[in-house]
Amino acid sequence: MLTSALTLGVGLVQILMGILNLSFFTTYLSGQLIAVCYLFITSIGKDYAKKHKYKIDPRQEYYASGIMEFFSSFFPVFPTGACLSRSTVCDAAGVRTQFYTFFSCGLLLVVILWLGPLLESLPMCTLAAIVIVGIKDLFLQAKQLPYLWKVSKFDFTIFVVSYIFTIISDVTIGLSVGLLFTIVTVVLREQWPAFNILGTTPAKDVFKPKFAYHGLEDVAVDFTLLKFDCPLHFANASKFLDEITKHIHESHKATSVVCNDTNEKEDKQNEKTVKFAIMPKIILDCSAISYADIMGIEALREAYLLSLEEKVELIFVDISEKVLDMLNATDFFAHVRPAAIFPNIMRAINCKLYANAYAPGIRRKSLH
Repeated sequence: MLTSALTLGVGLVQILMGILNLSFFTTYLSGQLIAVCYLFITSIGKDYAKKHKYKIDPRQEYYASGIMEFFSSFFPVFPTGACLSRSTVCDAAGVRTQFYTFFSCGLLLVVILWLGPLLESLPMCTLAAIVIVGIKDLFLQAKQLPYLWKVSKFDFTIFVVSYIFTIISDVTIGLSVGLLFTIVTVVLREQWPAFNILGTTPAKDVFKPKFAYHGLEDVAVDFTLLKFDCPLHFANASKFLDEITKHIHESHKATSVVCNDTNEKEDKQNEKTVKFAIMPKIILDCSAISYADIMGIEALREAYLLSLEEKVELIFVDISEKVLDMLNATDFFAHVRPAAIFPNIMRAINCKLYANAYAPGIRRKSLH
């Protein structure tokens, strides 16, 4: 019985050792670790290049790191890389070239061979104080927080997260956490893009968000100008469709109220004329949509079909050539009339507001 229990215990330990085998990281994540190390080297280089007003070549840093790793592999040493605290100390000491390494290595050799026993009794807190004094400029960067809070809340959050993890853990961990958090913030910003209502001046020569400027007015009673300030893709396609659907329903309700008020004063013939005359129009400025994927194209198509059901005319203006190529490559124009696309806002307004006649829009030439 005891032998069976011991055998079972040994088997469980072997299974756990197989599950917790740390060689997995070096076997399957070596490329990712190398990329993080290279990113760390170039980021520190760019930081000091910005400080001292010079430029670095990332390819040169890549080759230098490769040559350095190649020669260091013949010796029992740790992999080479960048060190923020050492770089800060060197910068504070006025180092300008790599020749300082000869002096630094010579001094280190003297310390190891002769001065080491003299420093053995030195408290670790004293050595830590030397390092902290050398990197005090790094801690003083926290003074930028009020400025970042005023400029961008996302940049402020990224700085705080990277700063805290760098202090409580390690520079490499802080950089990795900061990089991952930056990617998360980019995804969040893409998922909640700005959807602005535009206004214009009496001369109709400027179209800007109404919330940001004074003195802007609507183009006409039955016109709504919208602008989507982000590429349209799978991450924000549903948000885009929700916003455009809300504006379509609002335009339809506003027109229904006007028509009901007219019914009390006009006869049936005039009612039909008024309904046709005040058919609401939504002009969607697509100039900021630099690219769109399949789900983005489907969102545009669904928005147009919904506008037809709600008796609202949806007009697309200033679509980039790259997005037009995507529209041609799909079945978008099987559901959307080419006349619903215009090269700019003014042409759409002139056509719909003044001409009241059919004016064909534009359609991208086939590149195949």
